Amino acid sequence: MSNDNRFVFISHCQTMLYLTPDGKFRHTKPTVTGANLFCNENGELLVDGKTFEVVRLGPARSVGLRTEKGFLCAIPEGRIEYRSQCLIWEIFTLLSLDELRNALHASPQSFSRKPRDFYIPKTIHQTSFSENVPKEVSKNVDLLKELNPDWTYRYWCDKSCHDFIYQYYGWDILKQYLRINPRYGAARADLFRYLLIYQFGGVYLDIKSGSTAPFDNIIKPEDQFLLSHWRNSEDDPFPGAGLHSELSFIPRGEFQNWHIIAAAGHPLLERAINFVLTNISRYQAALSGVGTLAVLRLTGPIAYTLAIYPELCLYSHRIFDALDAGLLYQAVSHRPQRKSDHYSKQDTPIIL
Repeated sequence: MSNDNRFVFISHCQTMLYLTPDGKFRHTKPTVTGANLFCNENGELLVDGKTFEVVRLGPARSVGLRTEKGFLCAIPEGRIEYRSQCLIWEIFTLLSLDELRNALHASPQSFSRKPRDFYIPKTIHQTSFSENVPKEVSKNVDLLKELNPDWTYRYWCDKSCHDFIYQYYGWDILKQYLRINPRYGAARADLFRYLLIYQFGGVYLDIKSGSTAPFDNIIKPEDQFLLSHWRNSEDDPFPGAGLHSELSFIPRGEFQNWHIIAAAGHPLLERAINFVLTNISRYQAALSGVGTLAVLRLTGPIAYTLAIYPELCLYSHRIFDALDAGLLYQAVSHRPQRKSDHYSKQDTPIIL
């Protein structure tokens, strides 16, 4: 097979399929290329005596790899499995080697930094669209300040979010942020919180969320990143929460992202940022959808979990029970709301 006929398959969850010299499938980060890339110009590949058919599953070059066992799918934690249906995050994009090289060397949305700090600073961050703290949540904000008198409280509005991203990340990242349809404020807020805590560290809480305990009682001196699942069994406070089909391989499902508690520069947050930016650059409404589920997949807790779960063992973190620790998912009865309809009611594409 000549080099001109080689292709690479990159999945929606940022993995690249390649073939090892011993004839086994592997997948890796798109920044690492395999020595034996595969698929001929006729859309066929031969491995272990089996021919895989490349089947178009969406617009452009979105494809699945089908054989008599079903579709070959890349699983985010590193396995390759056969499944009867090829789900959105397991669909591959077919790229030539030249296209791959160009994407790797010219992509503006990817960045990498070394971690700077090894502690979580005493700063509380919250954000909403209005210039000042909305009156619906002002009492909750006052309670947070009273519980944490030696912590700094920072409130971020739409304008300060925009200015922060431009100041610390530049136009390339701000441009990706602005591509998110303003009707999907939750998706913009997702990306902002990852960028914010990666830059400054501290505690991010959704504006509707709160705590019954001081953060000094929740965070240990040695903590660098705190993660929590939902209490989502049948008899728990949030039955079924976070149990998405694409996270079925993760016990208890998604990691909550209504709170982000981490040291600045943590590598797992870097993965989350790059994952979301890649999702934005590859978004196709026909594949990723619109509305609530699309937000969860593109920027929200599904994307957050898929990004960090495969490398949890490589970096310092602690999994805790947010509810037991005193964090409140819903601390106010009425959350601030824009005049436009809630993002869950949207039927327009998330990315402009």
